[in-house]
Amino acid sequence: MDKEKEEVILVVMRKANQPSYFDDDLTGTCSKCEQEVIYRPHNPKGAIKVCFDCATKGDLLKKYKIGITDRTASELRDYFLSSLAKGKN
Repeated sequence: MDKEKEEVILVVMRKANQPSYFDDDLTGTCSKCEQEVIYRPHNPKGAIKVCFDCATKGDLLKKYKIGITDRTASELRDYFLSSLAKGKN
């Protein structure tokens, strides 16, 4: 089995009180502060979900691999390019 696929991945998410970029976003709970967070439906299974605030406190960013799926990266790229084309900042 591929060692990289066995690693625990930390997924950093926005708090649910912030605007959602996608209609199919899901909500869950930050594993540290228990605040509601927004995440994509295709996040890696078993990933540790934390909000941005908790991810930047302590040693979480040093302790875990941070992940983003190719699909999420592509969706975000398309969203931001579309926003730029519409003149949104």
